[in-house]
Amino acid sequence: LGVALRNSEGIALRWAPRNVLLTGDVVRYFSDGELVAGGGVEWPFFDDRIKLRSGYHYFLRKPKLASKLNLPNGFSFGLGFTSFRGEFESWSMDYALVSGGDLGFVHRVSISLWFGASR
Repeated sequence: LGVALRNSEGIALRWAPRNVLLTGDVVRYFSDGELVAGGGVEWPFFDDRIKLRSGYHYFLRKPKLASKLNLPNGFSFGLGFTSFRGEFESWSMDYALVSGGDLGFVHRVSISLWFGASR
C-alpha cells in the first residue's frame, strides 16, 4: 500500500443574503496525474444549527472512471447539526452520502468537539 499524495487548491464564497457557502476546488493526485474538479453548496438553517450540503466532483482526465453500478457518480449530499452549549463548549455531528464508484454509496459520519474559547 502506498500513500496517495495530492495537491488541492480551492476557494469558498459566502453569499450574504442567506449565509449560503459556495465552494470549488481542483485536486491533483501525484501517483497518476489525475485531476478532479469539484464544487458544492451549504445552506444553513435555524441560526446555523442545521446545514444541508450538496456537491459534485468530476474526474477531468479519466471521465469514464465511473461506476459500473449505474449510480449517480460524483454526487454527494449531507446534513450537519451543531450544538452551541455556552461560551466554552460546543459540538457538531455531520453525515454525508457520497457516490463511491464501484463501491456504491458510501456513508460518512463525523463528530467534532470544541473545548476552551468559543470558535
